[in-house]
Parts: sequence; C-alpha cells; structure tokens
Amino acid sequence: MKKDSEGKPIIKQLIHHSQITVKKISPEQIMEKFKESGIEVNHQEAEQILEFLYTLTKITLKEFFLSE
Repeated sequence: MKKDSEGKPIIKQLIHHSQITVKKISPEQIMEKFKESGIEVNHQEAEQILEFLYTLTKITLKEFFLSE
C-alpha cells in the first residue's frame, strides 16, 4: 500500500477527503440492465437498488482500504 511522507496510507487520505468517487448510473440504466436479464423493475425499485449498491460499495471500499 502506498504511503505518504508521514507513513500514512494514501488511500485513507483519499477516502477521508472524498477524492474517491463512485461512477453514478441512472435508474433508467438499472432498469435496462435488469430488463436484459428478463427482470422488470420500475423507477422507484431501480432507485432503491442503486441506493443499496452505492451503500454496499462505500462499505466495501472502506473495509478493504481502511482496515488495519
């Protein structure tokens, strides 16, 4: 893991300063992806799916990069 001049992991600083962003996708894109798999979801369901996925992504990034 890369460290700064003080020996602190660089990724911790990036996450702390919100320099890591997750690419946002639209509910319409989610609806289309699900439709391609034969699953119909409405706009509200797509928004809920996205909210869950963004939360899971943030947790995963924090756990992976910030765990000691």
